[in-house]
Amino acid sequence: SGTPWLGCIPIDTTGPVILFAGEGGDGNIVRRIRAIANSRQLHAEDLPIWVCTRAPHLTNLEHQAVLAYHVEQIQPALVILDPFYLAARGANSADLYAMGAVLEAPQHICQSAGAALLVVTHYNRSRDLKGAARLTGAGPAEWGRVLLSAAVISRHSDPETKATTVLLELEVAGGEVPDQTLRIRRTIAADDPDDLDSPLNYHVDMPDDTSDDGGPTMGAGSSLSPAAVKLLEAVNAHDDPATVAQLVDWIAAKHGHGLKRQTCSTNLNTLRIRGLVDYIDQGTGRERLWLKIEPATEAPA
Repeated sequence: SGTPWLGCIPIDTTGPVILFAGEGGDGNIVRRIRAIANSRQLHAEDLPIWVCTRAPHLTNLEHQAVLAYHVEQIQPALVILDPFYLAARGANSADLYAMGAVLEAPQHICQSAGAALLVVTHYNRSRDLKGAARLTGAGPAEWGRVLLSAAVISRHSDPETKATTVLLELEVAGGEVPDQTLRIRRTIAADDPDDLDSPLNYHVDMPDDTSDDGGPTMGAGSSLSPAAVKLLEAVNAHDDPATVAQLVDWIAAKHGHGLKRQTCSTNLNTLRIRGLVDYIDQGTGRERLWLKIEPATEAPA
């Protein structure tokens, strides 16, 4: 469509898109595409998007031929292959050379048509690694020209509307673009949360509640309320997760007054939605523990 990627990153090249989606099912994929299009005042049916709800088996010569045929006929600007573990069926994920051979086939097909190729793969279970180092198996990290790694920083569901807001940290590395880390906030809600066929409402943006050094904005130009600023300051002052009572005690010690519980609840939830704090749910009857979210930093070049 030529509209900005993620709502804020300009697009250089427009054109048709082919999406091979091996997960999610027909209805769910169409539902999501319509939601994203509606968020940009577009009609999904008017866009040149071709969807195949199966991932081609890249070790199968017949599947390669079908892929090549459609790329040649449609001449897409982008081909998306999601997920890679289904497309690489039968290949040894631990063998770098074997995985290279699997990835080479769609690469050459797309290059011949001047199309970009986006291959979606999964993270491994290790929490000690970060970014592209967590990509599962051999091959994708070594093959990819630009690596985009997305990790969930926080997740919040509104108890009334059932809208889900997720804060993602997107690491970009490789190719001709500078290495960098971006924060993306995505909110999805259904018109009727009890109806799985109900249209979705979708919104994505980049939180701007950070200062030049990557930390939270708390100066005169901040859009945060005075209470939210104090609560954010209190959360960041605690190395360990803290209860509301502990936060209020810290504020009282520094500012000479506390805050009402309802004020704390409202402003802490605002800070959480904006991706500045998060909480640990200890279960029924126990207080939430509030903790700071480390600011995104630019990855080393």
